[in-house]
Amino acid sequence: MKRQPSQRHRLLKQALSFTIAPETTSEAPYQLQPGKSVVFKIQVTNQSASADLIFLKCSELPTNWFTIEYLSQATEDAPGIIQLTEKLALNPQANGEIHFTLHPPADAAIGNYFPTLQLISMGAPDLVMLDVIYIQLLPDTHLDIRLTPESRTIPNQSAIFNFMVRNRGNVTRTLRLEVKDSRNLFRVETDLVDNVLKLAPSQEKTITLKAFPHHSWQRPLRGKPVRSLVGVTLIPVDGLADAGSRYLTQSKLVWLPQPKWVLALLTLMGAGSALFALGVLYRFNRPAIAAPEILSFNATGQSDTVRLNWKLNNPERLGRVVISQLNEGAEVQTVRYDFSTSIPQELKVKADSKQGCRTAAAKNNSSALWQLPLPNLPWFASLQQVPTPTTITCQNIPFVSNQAGTLRYKLKLFSKSAADAQVPIAEYTTNAIAIKPGSNEPQFEPSFPSAQPAQISLAFSINGVPATSQPTHSFSVREGESAQIVVSWAVQGSTDVQLLPGSGNVEPSGSTSYTLRAGESKTVTLTAQNAAGERVTQSAVMSAIGVGSSDRSPFRSGSPFQPQRVPKASPNSGDPAPPESENTQSSPEPNNTAPEQSSPTPSTSDAPTPDASPTASP
Repeated sequence: MKRQPSQRHRLLKQALSFTIAPETTSEAPYQLQPGKSVVFKIQVTNQSASADLIFLKCSELPTNWFTIEYLSQATEDAPGIIQLTEKLALNPQANGEIHFTLHPPADAAIGNYFPTLQLISMGAPDLVMLDVIYIQLLPDTHLDIRLTPESRTIPNQSAIFNFMVRNRGNVTRTLRLEVKDSRNLFRVETDLVDNVLKLAPSQEKTITLKAFPHHSWQRPLRGKPVRSLVGVTLIPVDGLADAGSRYLTQSKLVWLPQPKWVLALLTLMGAGSALFALGVLYRFNRPAIAAPEILSFNATGQSDTVRLNWKLNNPERLGRVVISQLNEGAEVQTVRYDFSTSIPQELKVKADSKQGCRTAAAKNNSSALWQLPLPNLPWFASLQQVPTPTTITCQNIPFVSNQAGTLRYKLKLFSKSAADAQVPIAEYTTNAIAIKPGSNEPQFEPSFPSAQPAQISLAFSINGVPATSQPTHSFSVREGESAQIVVSWAVQGSTDVQLLPGSGNVEPSGSTSYTLRAGESKTVTLTAQNAAGERVTQSAVMSAIGVGSSDRSPFRSGSPFQPQRVPKASPNSGDPAPPESENTQSSPEPNNTAPEQSSPTPSTSDAPTPDASPTASP
């Protein structure tokens, strides 16, 4: 009984055979693409005299990697149809087919696989029938890439893009990232280190891209926006793909022009810069204004009224002129004139007069042979203008002296600038002049020496007191009040009469009033000149002395006016007598009200009138 199975096993072993197609070897494995499948057909033949059931087994691969199908021959129930069963039933002298379908998952690791296929016979369980198939699983380098959003508009939107990469293959990828824009206007920064990306199979990663303009001034000022394409390229550096294989995706980047206010601001800045440049150019090319200088300064006359003459150059920067009278080096009397805007009113030349200051432009004495005409072309124009110097000439300016002796006169010039207003920029001192008290020498020689000039006589009084009776006429004035002083004159033998300061040319006879506050003083000069050029001058100094409410002074403002009687010249007399005049003036109240002044009438007083002794001018 025990010998029969052994004999059957020996018979089945000799009668059971199989083949596998396609045929593989270790030198020529079957190359399988990832995600693909391959069907190995196993042809089994039962050459024995008994039926058998055959099974296929593969224990070296996961069960989800393969599928086994058994194809049985037709039966009496289904003649001519091959049926799929769970095992292969073979009758004697019959054959069958088993399909072994290999379908590895897409993320299966690449490499060489050699699983063993085993056929199991139910008739002989201990029978071992084995065969090996050789498979090479090829690498899959497929990647999914996407760049979002498709378009960005700056500066309304931030220039940020998201680049998504997913490894669909079965191998770890190493890639280098390159980002460029089509117009080379932007630089793009990423959050990768050295722009190198590593992805394992089935791994997904998102990369943030930020675009920045290379130069902000490349933004269009106006017109159409600038459109550029931002391209992202993945370059394999792992050697798993061809060197020329690249992965490219693009998005659009729109750069809007500048707003209108920026264009307006740039226009204003450009205009301001141009004006500033022109100002700087003009500042360094304009002619420098020369400092004022004294060309000449002298004094004439020996009476108490000295005539000063000076000539100044470049008065454009002149602020004021100060004339000082020096006695042994000390300033005893000073007169100031303001030249900051123009010639002072009191120094301007009056009609038909040689006294005063006038302005004259310097003459160009260059030869006409060298004055070639310049071409009349705008671009030949020069910012360098040739300065035209001017001069101020002042003649016969009176300076009334309060004292006699050997005196000098100093002329000082001060600048308009506040920084230099206290320091003179030019000084000049005359030689010593001997001033005689009461000297009335004429300052000019007569135009016709042979003609007999008409003698000049004058009467000059301060509030009815002869002007030459005392050196200074003082008046007591309460604090905060002022004194009204009446100056009267009567001149015969002259029609050219001047009263300084203030009045200038006056009538031969008349009167005027001056107002003095406490602490003020004023020198009044009466000058008469006849047709022959003879001149007679008398001066008086008026001073207001401040006193308290209870103080009294023998010289008060508005002291009674003493009427004068000017005797007429006899027919046989050679000297003409001054016209008879009478000045009446009421005594002022303590509040220093302006005294009433009447027209000059002949006086019945026997008080002598000071004689005018004319002397010929040198």
